[in-house]
Parts: sequence; structure tokens; C-alpha cells
Amino acid sequence: MTKPVSNLSTEELQESLRGLQAELQRRQPKIEGWRWEEALEAPLLSQAYEAKQRFLLEMSSAETNEPKPCPDCGRPIKVKARRSRTIQSLRGKHSFLRNYHHCGKCKHGFYPMDAALGLSAKGDLSPRMESLVLDLGAATSYQEAAHQFELHHRVAISKTMVAGVVDRAGVVWNETSISKRTELREIPKNAAQTLVAQVDDSFLRTREKDETWKASRLGLVYNHEDRVNKSRAEILRTSYVGHLSNSEAFEAEFRAVLEAHRADQTPTVLWVADGSAFNWNLQQRLVPKAVPILDFFHVAEHLGDASEALFGLDVKSKRRWMKTAKTLLLHRSVRAFFEWLETQPARFAKQYKKLSALGDLSRYLERHRDRMHYRRYRRRGWPIGSGAIESGHKTIFQLRMKRPGQRWDLTKGQNLAQIRAIRASVGAENLYDTIRKAA
Repeated sequence: MTKPVSNLSTEELQESLRGLQAELQRRQPKIEGWRWEEALEAPLLSQAYEAKQRFLLEMSSAETNEPKPCPDCGRPIKVKARRSRTIQSLRGKHSFLRNYHHCGKCKHGFYPMDAALGLSAKGDLSPRMESLVLDLGAATSYQEAAHQFELHHRVAISKTMVAGVVDRAGVVWNETSISKRTELREIPKNAAQTLVAQVDDSFLRTREKDETWKASRLGLVYNHEDRVNKSRAEILRTSYVGHLSNSEAFEAEFRAVLEAHRADQTPTVLWVADGSAFNWNLQQRLVPKAVPILDFFHVAEHLGDASEALFGLDVKSKRRWMKTAKTLLLHRSVRAFFEWLETQPARFAKQYKKLSALGDLSRYLERHRDRMHYRRYRRRGWPIGSGAIESGHKTIFQLRMKRPGQRWDLTKGQNLAQIRAIRASVGAENLYDTIRKAA
């Protein structure tokens, strides 16, 4: 029989202390090299797992047989069964029982405990783990996301799991009404003095017959006053709308975002785009009062193509010609530019290829004459280039969805395009919460 501590002699107490110290030393994690942090944290991870499991079991035990309101119709529904579920967290797998209710009127089954825990109806991940997988899957390829997840969290997952999480989030977002999606963007309620809208498209390869390239349309809206660094035009908040191969859906959502930004109440709306007829027809339908601005760098590309046809290898002549054209557009007037352009055919009499190139350039720019008042725009501090939308295309579509060998199923590609557009709009830190609110 063990003696009480008060009855132990000094020698016996010292012996017991030495034994306890030896046992503590034995239980200390083995620390080697630079992994000392992981070794020290290992016992805490075990405790975190046990705490989660205990919490889930306590919630399970606390469930009663009382009827619960149907999420759809609100009628009280009795418990129909008690079913188990297993979820994966960063600390391991957790199993527990919870009540199942089924509404005969709505034909809808639901688990109140799942809703209380914030668990997705599909998938087997905890909310914390699902949010991390979603962010990585939206940011990089599914294979790389799985690798990065294991590297940072010491939990092995598959690229199939990553694809499933991203696709389910995309389905949730696409099935949410446009009005609710717009509300979740948390667009500032106050109307801006100057609103900027830009639209552009690029192409993604799909898995359709012959690996067809489909247009991926992107639009953005931001308050011109919301710039961190006005000299470098760093935009503070931007609302993006992205769609793959669905012009009607893109137009409907872009209209809603413009309305949320109160484009109809904004004194000045700038519409900046390249020369695509779709962009300008869309502007007339959505914001007919907007100031149309043809992307200056798009114009410069056309001027460059013409100078190449006119002067070929004569670099000095090309540079002089381009400098004159840009100076007239940026520092003089549209009228002065076209007067100069009209004098150019006389320089290349009977050189039919060069005359043809000049004719093509003149006809193209003439269609956009009223969108090229760059001197006026610059004096007012307005953007004359669509750099923001070009950067958005690169960030949202091309870096993730235009990698070598990638081909997209239209539905899954649309899901990812939507997720990346909303991620760029609300920020990576708010992506998962925004999707949860849409569910």
C-alpha cells in the first residue's frame, strides 16, 4: 500500500522525485536538427485531436428527439433516424452520430447538427480544412495544391479531393441567384464620383470536339477614387465578373454589379475597352451614358502593325512615324491626328501593299474616332488604357487556367472561373466565408 506523501521520509521523497524526473525525461519528444518545433508541438496536436473528438461527441449526446424546423418550409419535423458521419480535420478523422430529419412536404432531408457545425452537405472535410483546400485549389493546379497542402499541414490529400472541393464551391456559387451573389460582394453603398468599367476576353482550350477554344469574358468595376497610389493607379477594391463561354450570363451579372455600384447615379462612368464590337455593343446596352475610351495601347498595337508594313526593317523611320502618331494623340487632338494620317498615302504612291495597310488602319480608327480623346482624358486624370482588365485576365484566367496541356470541361471550367473571379473581388481571406453564405 502506498504511503501518503506526508509520511515519506526525506530520502524517500528524493527517490520519488528522481523517478518522476526520469519518467518526464523519457516522455519528452525526441528533438533532432531543425525539426525541433514539430517535435515540441506533437503532443499539442494530439491534444487538439482529442479536444475536437470530445466536442463532437458532446454535441452528439446533447441532441434531443424534439422536432426541428425544416430549412425550406419551416414545419417542425420529427427525428427519422440516427446516422453516423466521419469527417477529416487537420488532426485526423472524427466519427460521430447525429439526428436525421426528413420533410415529406419538401422531400428534403437535413441534419441539424451538421448545419450547427458548418459542415458541407457533400464532402467529408471539416470547415477549417475545406477552407484551406479551397484556397489552394483556386490558386494553383489541383496536383500542386495537394502537394502544397501536405507540405504545409502534414496531411496527405489527393488532387481529386481538391478538384471536388473547388467544383462543389463553384456549383454553390453558380446556383446562387445573381442578386444574392452581388449582395455578397459587399459593394460600397455610396455612389462614386467617377466609376470605371472595363471588359475584355481571352480564350481557353476546352475538352469539346477538336479541343475548341472558347472565349473567357472578364469584366471589372471600381471607383476611380479608390486608388492607394494614384500615380501608379493601384486599385483598392475591384469587383470582377468572369464567365467561360456564356455571354448572356456574363452580361446579366455584369449589369447587376454595375447597378450595385450605382452606375445610373454616378456623375461620370468611364468604359475602357479594346476595339471588339462586343465590348461597345455591351456598353450601349448597359451604360449608354458612359464616356467611351478606346484602350490607347490597343491603338498603339495597330499603329505598330501599320508602321511595320510601311517601313519594314527601317527602324529609325518606324520610330519617327510612331512618335509622331502618339504625340498627336496624347498631346494634340484627334482631329490633328487624323489630318496627319490623311497625308500619309501621298508618301507611298503606287505602293499598293503599304496603301492597303494605311487604309485598313484609317478605317479601323475612324470607327473609334469619338473614343480617342486621350489628351482630354489625361488632363482629367482618367485611365486611357485597359491595363487593369489585362492584369485581371492574367491573374484570374491565364495563370491558373491556361497552363501547358490544360483543357477544360465547360461546366467545371465555369465553376473555377467564377471562384477565381469572386476570390479576386472579396480577397482570399474572405472566399470561403462568402461561399458559405451563398449556400
